[in-house]
Amino acid sequence: MDPRLLRAYNEELAYLRETAREFGEEHEAVAGRLGLKTPTDPDPYVERLLEGVAFLAARVQLKLTDQYPQFTEHLLQAIQPHYLAPTPSICVAQMEPIEDPGLADGHVVPRLTQLSAIATEHGGANVIFRTGHDVTLYPLRIVEAEYLSSRAAVAPYAGHTNMRAEAGLRLRFAATAGASLKSIRPTDLPIYLDGSEAVPGELYRQLAGETLAVVAGAPGKERSWRKLPLPEQFGFEDSQA
Repeated sequence: MDPRLLRAYNEELAYLRETAREFGEEHEAVAGRLGLKTPTDPDPYVERLLEGVAFLAARVQLKLTDQYPQFTEHLLQAIQPHYLAPTPSICVAQMEPIEDPGLADGHVVPRLTQLSAIATEHGGANVIFRTGHDVTLYPLRIVEAEYLSSRAAVAPYAGHTNMRAEAGLRLRFAATAGASLKSIRPTDLPIYLDGSEAVPGELYRQLAGETLAVVAGAPGKERSWRKLPLPEQFGFEDSQA
């Protein structure tokens, strides 16, 4: 027998007794006939009736609880059927370009390139993944990222856009493999937002929907800073999934 039944039975019985007592206080004539006026010496027939009703109500409660996932599934099937579609195994892979200055023009890893996940000593099986979109590798790395959470902190950067921003994101890039930043000219630069809990989601929301401007330049050379296009969302095209 389901061990949850006893807990549900006690809850239902306590509820019946409490509501019966309140009912008896408001309707003394009816409560007297039901045997509810003297809780210290209850009528055994009334007690048996309450216990039977509590037992049946407990079974109904468990039945409803067990069928709740089915109700949710049917509801989603009606309003958002794609949420129930099977999702294949996916992962986020980090690619490190080789130390070659010749990559300044970018090296394209084409879509559907196979990536192998080797089983560890703790068990598991070898798994083969395929990339979901083209990835262009540059000898470029983000060495520092800072979220500017106040108007004063973002003012030195917002001044070049003639806009008043409440917050900002500052990224510092460095060239690798002996290349120079001047020689690297990416047409686009997708950035993956990593982090714990809700931080990446909130940052993504601000970048996608609340960005006022993007500027780029070398520190100490503010006059040469350039205004760049606003960030675009990535991963929603057929060629990116």
